[in-house]
Amino acid sequence: MEKEKIDKNPNKIEALLLVILALLIGIPVLGYFMFVVNKTEVNTGAMKKEIVKEESCETCNPAECPKVVEQGCKVQEAEVDNSGWSIFKAPDIKVSVEIPNKIVDNTFGKTKLESYWSVTSADKEKKERATPDELGERINIVKADFKPFSIGDAICGGHGCANMSFVEVVAYKLNGRNLDDIWNKFVKDMTSDSSKITGEKTEKWGVSAYKYKIVSAGGQGEGYLLVKNDLLYKMGYDLSENPTEAFELAKKVLESVKIY
Repeated sequence: MEKEKIDKNPNKIEALLLVILALLIGIPVLGYFMFVVNKTEVNTGAMKKEIVKEESCETCNPAECPKVVEQGCKVQEAEVDNSGWSIFKAPDIKVSVEIPNKIVDNTFGKTKLESYWSVTSADKEKKERATPDELGERINIVKADFKPFSIGDAICGGHGCANMSFVEVVAYKLNGRNLDDIWNKFVKDMTSDSSKITGEKTEKWGVSAYKYKIVSAGGQGEGYLLVKNDLLYKMGYDLSENPTEAFELAKKVLESVKIY
């Protein structure tokens, strides 16, 4: 019987070894790449929100995995106060705010709306950031809005229009001013025949602050004035009472704001 021929060609053996080596190296690299491409980073001005899709989460942080966590996926203790919400930060002015990842069905008059929360901040290039107002030169603006995708046929204006709410923090250069002088000037500037402001001194975020309320022909608003981090902050907000579910969420958004 003729013996089976064995191919001892060194070039073929070497090629086979290279293929095996490539597979051993390539599989983990491919796995890493698949994880990286599933990781998305969204920048909005000075804000940054990092989202990791759940299929890539062995250990999920609710701030990174805002959707319902898959069964068996361990959840880390998050930096958010409201479980399942997203947190947005503006490091340049040390402000953070949380918003829910939820669409709220509601009705304004006879118009059916779908409303949601979003956060924006002013870029350096935007005009509203550089334009001074009654409190001085702005550094940055962080605003959380509850608004509908479309108002449809609804016609309105002022407080409660289309059930919209907002929470806004504006940071200004302090330029050597003190809080009491700033408050006195603010009251003077905001008082007119059609606008009235009231307020009292209190404490917010660990420092002295003035809590105020403004009522005018165009609507109303409440907020705080305070000095921290060598900056002047004005936090203003207007929360619509309707619908009840959205109002409760809006109060939680307001409570989540931090100046750290």
